[in-house]
Amino acid sequence: MFRDDELEVWNLTPGGVAKVGALPNFNVLGRVEDVGSVREIVYSLNSSAPRPVALQRVDDEGTRLDRAGVFGIDSIDLEELRAENRLVLTVRRENASSSTREIDFRCERFDGSRFELDIEGVRNAEEIAQIVDGRWQIGRGASGAPCLEIAESDTGYDRIVLFGRQDWTTGYTISARISVHRITGPHNVGLLYKWNCHELGEGTTIPTTWNTGLGYYCSYGPGLRIRVGEQVHIDESGRKVGDRLLGQTPLSLIRRWRSQLLYRAGLIPFVSELALGRHYRFRLNVGSEQHMLTVWPAARKRPRPQIVVPAADGSLERGSVGIIAHRCAVRVHEYRVERD
Repeated sequence: MFRDDELEVWNLTPGGVAKVGALPNFNVLGRVEDVGSVREIVYSLNSSAPRPVALQRVDDEGTRLDRAGVFGIDSIDLEELRAENRLVLTVRRENASSSTREIDFRCERFDGSRFELDIEGVRNAEEIAQIVDGRWQIGRGASGAPCLEIAESDTGYDRIVLFGRQDWTTGYTISARISVHRITGPHNVGLLYKWNCHELGEGTTIPTTWNTGLGYYCSYGPGLRIRVGEQVHIDESGRKVGDRLLGQTPLSLIRRWRSQLLYRAGLIPFVSELALGRHYRFRLNVGSEQHMLTVWPAARKRPRPQIVVPAADGSLERGSVGIIAHRCAVRVHEYRVERD
């Protein structure tokens, strides 16, 4: 991370390494102070001509840049990156003043057909993951062991982090151990597979149209889901299109019924089957014929898969894998991908 009195860059560290290759592009995320006085932010990569940076000027929970002052770059093509890179960010204020920062960083591609999250000795999240949205960082669990996390103060819209290569197809199993520590609204958390790039913006906006498969917990559905999205967006009538639900089932009927009763009585603000602080294991098999999802408390024996569905991923033939955390603070303690 880079930070000074005026600006933060969340997924680049001067002199550090950033993982790439999970996407055909590279995102840069951060936040600027006193956004009301900012006329524009522009960037240059490796002496390129200046390009615009998307800047969120007001809080908006329904967008990827969901807080005032948050900015994003999604216009860097993977092929533009070198082994050694220099990003120059210039903040131009309404009073005609400007300030510039230079961040030198190295790139390291994901390789191989397997992946295991190794956090020991890592200082910055971008060293081990390609960050798409949110302020991911290296934290510590209750035991003191390192973890990859979205902190309680950083919850919001679709915090997404990726691992692996964009050319992965099928024939693998994702296993993760995850805990949730704060929930701020209707929420979801879990695994991503065959992640494809969001629709790209022209520089001044960060579109929300997405393409991916998910095996996850969703509080505003029956619980567990396997879901596929192809060019998912909200049309002019306000209807979501491109989204297909392949299978769903509750995570815990007892916890769901209890939560619904408390919600209807006005004692809690939203329904959830998750226990805060509890470690859950997520296991998703992405096969060529079928997909299987299993989620259970980590202290218990693994049950049989709760969802088994035919593989019906449509145009999603390949893509990287990852984690999504929507409106919840999450810690990722383990994450691995093994070939079947």
